[in-house]
Amino acid sequence: MVQDFIEEAVGLSKEIDTLLTGDAKEMWERWKVGYITYHLCDSRYKLAEMCLFEGKGHTNKAVE
Repeated sequence: MVQDFIEEAVGLSKEIDTLLTGDAKEMWERWKVGYITYHLCDSRYKLAEMCLFEGKGHTNKAVE
C-alpha cells in the first residue's frame, strides 16, 4: 500500500516535471525538495517506524 502511494507520487512528479519549463520548473523543484525534506524530518509522521528511511537510533535499515 505504501509502495503504491510512492509509485503514484513519483509518477505524478515526473508528469509535472515534463510540463514545466524555466522559472516555473525551478520553483517546482525547490518546493518539492522542501516538502519532502520537511515530512522526512518531522517526527510526527514516524517514517522511520514505517521503514521508509533510516531514522536516528533506528535499527532497521530501509535505505542503504
